[in-house]
Amino acid sequence: DLHLPLRVLLELCKRDRKGSAPSTSLITLNAKSDILSDINVRKAVMTGIDRSQLATIRFNGMGYSEKLPGSFQLFSRQKGYDDNFGAVIRFDKDEAQQILEQDGWKPGSDGIRRKDGKKLQLKYVLLGDDSLSRATAQATQKMMSDIGVQLSIQERPSSEFSDVVTRRDFDLFPMGFSQSDPYGVAYFQQTYASDSQLNRSGTGTAEMDECIDALQYVPC
Repeated sequence: DLHLPLRVLLELCKRDRKGSAPSTSLITLNAKSDILSDINVRKAVMTGIDRSQLATIRFNGMGYSEKLPGSFQLFSRQKGYDDNFGAVIRFDKDEAQQILEQDGWKPGSDGIRRKDGKKLQLKYVLLGDDSLSRATAQATQKMMSDIGVQLSIQERPSSEFSDVVTRRDFDLFPMGFSQSDPYGVAYFQQTYASDSQLNRSGTGTAEMDECIDALQYVPC
């Protein structure tokens, strides 16, 4: 409003302006890799990751916080939301170690677990040189070390994104995308169907695919 007094305009200009956009950040586990093809190892890895610490790193300095997400599709403010993820996986270092122990992965003298003469070594591929992404990778590396997993961080240029995901040249890979679907299911099949090119984890079952088909094609 050009008719506002100059002092009011100056005061308005001083105020912080904040905007937000829904997005999803995740760590993709490659179920096609040698060690992570074992579902027990994948469960141990996820149980050993403290998501609250990763969220603290991500939101540092932003004056923002939120509850840990429990759905891969719906936000907590949406109708139908439930903490499905938290009902299955919660951070518990001792439980993660127990899962690996029961799966035959025994600690070596260096603290790294071994099974059938093989070290429990995984590769975390980090694209670019963003300091926030590096801090997240290093925090994850420490969490894995705490449960006996040797996680190496491989830094590569952002230009190699397509090569990394197409060849599944990773064990753990941080990814993210904006959320443009207000209903939560529009792109579910593209992301999670076992035969989808966007399913970079390589997981899925025939039973899951049937459920996805039923979800996608419910008559209006």
